[in-house]
Amino acid sequence: MSRYILPPEPSNPPETISGLKMAIISGTSLSAISSPLSVNETILWEESQRLDYSYDTLYSLWGCEAQWRHEGIFGDNYLAYGAFQWHFQSWEFYTRILDRRDFNILSFKDQIDLTILVLQRGDWWNWKNCAQKIGSF
Repeated sequence: MSRYILPPEPSNPPETISGLKMAIISGTSLSAISSPLSVNETILWEESQRLDYSYDTLYSLWGCEAQWRHEGIFGDNYLAYGAFQWHFQSWEFYTRILDRRDFNILSFKDQIDLTILVLQRGDWWNWKNCAQKIGSF
């Protein structure tokens, strides 16, 4: 009979490795158990922790702005791109003033990071409609 040894459950979302929660099975084998977080939610979690910003706020903003999509131009009559509905002029403005010219608007991680950096500046009005729906940032 195999004995399963699971790590203690964290109070926050589970530790993940490439989007999967890992369990150690006695001996040397490993077994993957699906994480309750999708790969994109895991990226959002990791970036929110790395940049010290509320995962819940980002997740709510993502849902409000893009219904949890992260690719494509679909908002504001096809003028806004990605998870946080960036207008290209706004993207260029913030990447320039925050000296993040290496950020790529096509990268979900970069979309998250720039959004956090802008929100940390207090520039929440970029998402004023969602701010009213989900509360202040």
